[in-house]
Amino acid sequence: MSNRTTSLNNINQRMAQNIKTAREREGLTAAQLASKLGCSPRQILNIELGLTHVTGAMLFVIAEELGVSMDWLGRDHQIVDLFGADRQNDQLETRTGT
Repeated sequence: MSNRTTSLNNINQRMAQNIKTAREREGLTAAQLASKLGCSPRQILNIELGLTHVTGAMLFVIAEELGVSMDWLGRDHQIVDLFGADRQNDQLETRTGT
């Protein structure tokens, strides 16, 4: 498998996980999101598992419905969260004088 194929698979998996994360943050079930998008709950679950490739148009609609950007769907939030945690720790240390 080429590096490009591996990279694309990683992006697809990241987007799938981010769609699920955003849906859960909105308090929606797969069935509720499917209803809003006009598709089946199975299709949403397949998207979230990375089993279905999603068109750009569908990504746009999903992002809009979940209140996130398409850019957000493609980002690795684990890294962002780690930096956020570090900043919170720095602020805590500054306030407590440690």
